[in-house]
Amino acid sequence: MKLKFLFSLLFPFILFSCVKTDIIPTKDYSAPKIHLKGNNPMIVTLNTIFTDPGATATDNVDGTRNLSDKIIVTHNIPIDGPSNGSGLTNTTGSYIISYSVTDKAGNTTTNNRTIIIKNSAEKYAVQYLFSKTGGQIFPNFNNELTVIDYDQNINNRIHFTEICNQSGFIVFADIIGDTTIDIPDQGVILNQNGIDNLYRIYGIAGQSIISDSTILTLTIEYNLEKYYEASVIDYDFYFGNRYWKNMAFSVNTEYYERL
Repeated sequence: MKLKFLFSLLFPFILFSCVKTDIIPTKDYSAPKIHLKGNNPMIVTLNTIFTDPGATATDNVDGTRNLSDKIIVTHNIPIDGPSNGSGLTNTTGSYIISYSVTDKAGNTTTNNRTIIIKNSAEKYAVQYLFSKTGGQIFPNFNNELTVIDYDQNINNRIHFTEICNQSGFIVFADIIGDTTIDIPDQGVILNQNGIDNLYRIYGIAGQSIISDSTILTLTIEYNLEKYYEASVIDYDFYFGNRYWKNMAFSVNTEYYERL
């Protein structure tokens, strides 16, 4: 009788001890953290290969293992190459790489890196006083104001915005080693008094120089040819899908001093 009574007292305890109970985990409300490798902002030279330095991710519950592999990367960087953030940069400007990751609990975080693509010749894009000698086609002048622009797509390329002090007469040139300026053969069509005239310009080898790359003083020497529109049976130069006849030639020198 006593044994039966004792068993009846112990049975609920034994039953409760044998039943498996689940512990409800604490809800994870904390978003993971993304740690950028490399610099932010990051300066990249135009027309060079950009490679994303990447990022890692950590989480208070998930840790780092496997979470970094789940980072999703998007960007608006103008590059010639694959879409994974690496390739040849082709346009100057400020751009963003965005890194995003979500932990197992569904918490998402994002971190951004700023990418600044720069033309190495940007320092030349300032205001100048400039003068010209050699006035067979355009008159000479002294100490006029002008600016030089840098090219947005080709590194070390600049644009002289008013050759011969003529509005719209824009000529490109390439900076070579902070000492030499190369002016490739090119043409510009200017409408003057309702008539189109072609001006062909090309540098004289070794004569266009940067005499001071810190203070910024430049000298450009170039051949200038003027053409009027001609027929297919009587022309000297073909440019812009049109035929042109030479009417004048001159050698010009322009001097630039940063204002």
